[in-house]
Amino acid sequence: MLTHRAGAICASFRYFVFPQDILPEEFMIDTPTIEESEAGMKAVFNINAAIASEDYKKYETQDLWRKACQEPPQLTAAEARAFVDGCLTSRFANDRQISDPRSQKGLAGFDFETLIAIYEKIAEEDMPLTSIYLRELNKALDPGPLFYERRADPIRTFFARANSAALEQKWIAAKNTGRIGKKEATFTETLSDLLNHPPMLDRSEYKRRADILQFIADSYGDYIGEPHVKLKLFQGPSGLKGFQTDKNSEQGEVIAINVMELHDFRSCINILMHERQHTSQSRLADKLVAGKIRMGDPDYIAARLFQANRAGNGYISPMAPAGGSGYVFQPMEIDAHNAGNTAEYQAGRTYGRPPKPHTKPAPMAA
Repeated sequence: MLTHRAGAICASFRYFVFPQDILPEEFMIDTPTIEESEAGMKAVFNINAAIASEDYKKYETQDLWRKACQEPPQLTAAEARAFVDGCLTSRFANDRQISDPRSQKGLAGFDFETLIAIYEKIAEEDMPLTSIYLRELNKALDPGPLFYERRADPIRTFFARANSAALEQKWIAAKNTGRIGKKEATFTETLSDLLNHPPMLDRSEYKRRADILQFIADSYGDYIGEPHVKLKLFQGPSGLKGFQTDKNSEQGEVIAINVMELHDFRSCINILMHERQHTSQSRLADKLVAGKIRMGDPDYIAARLFQANRAGNGYISPMAPAGGSGYVFQPMEIDAHNAGNTAEYQAGRTYGRPPKPHTKPAPMAA
């Protein structure tokens, strides 16, 4: 898995060059190195050749089925790939010696624990078809839209009108301690202005907007009872809106936003909360690994999904053979995209002013 996780990546990696002095030094962070090159994106991926190179026929059908049906599945990484391939190609459904009704349903016939264990096993090795099989497993593992909607509930209530008074008190404290400029208006007035009237940016405006985004990130951390995460800015590809690094990276735990996005504060809130959700995912997965979350815990499904998605080769890059669909429709990204979109919508609904209605001039008197 890449250390840096992109908020959005476009096919074009054309760079826009900025004078180095437009960013305050304290906000600078290096652009992430994307391991996959443009040449890799253009390469033709021969799926049939990749399947042939694995030679799944060497695995006896009934033996694969028997190993997959044990609790937990007793499959090697190669056997796990062969098993998923067999489910997708009706190999087990067409074997008359297998009477288990699950064989007729493909991956959908198996429970969460079996599928997640197979996902984790496949993610142990970076093979040509790994991302494609993981993408298909993610489809079968999908907990449904309500799962991600509930995950976004804290973001929805954080930006709701009922929480605005609490944010105003934090805003006053931030102004008193110098984290926010003393000349700023109230939080409601400031955010409303930024959401509706993005001004032309100069050097001072970069720092101001970064300070306000840091305030939102810190306040949200307090709201959900998690430590603060440092915000940084970076100069990078036009399609890379933001990224997040975890506590084990060289930079430490950081949320980074492309300086090119600062002109649109609605987009900035979306990016900020998208990447902030990735931080919460990592902390949830850390608790699972530490044994603080166990089966039956309300957060177990989420923690298990995110741990499997981030571990080994479990994270699907948008430039992997599974493509953009594999990247977007994996648990960590579904959750983060929903979080960002929820934040942008709720912030606009609470603090944004609707555009003035377009009225026609009154007709002239006869």
